[in-house]
Amino acid sequence: YKVKDKLIAELNKDYLDFVIINFANPDMVGHTGDIDAAVKAVEAVDECLGEIA
Repeated sequence: YKVKDKLIAELNKDYLDFVIINFANPDMVGHTGDIDAAVKAVEAVDECLGEIA
């Protein structure tokens, strides 16, 4: 969860007005066709978003 941790660290510096972030894991895993892996990837991003919000 390095991307999430880095984003939270930067948000805590309170200098950003706007942020765009790409959690690429669900996209990359989705291309494999492995539905179970894709669900796990989306769940991981959901968990990260819950910590950021």
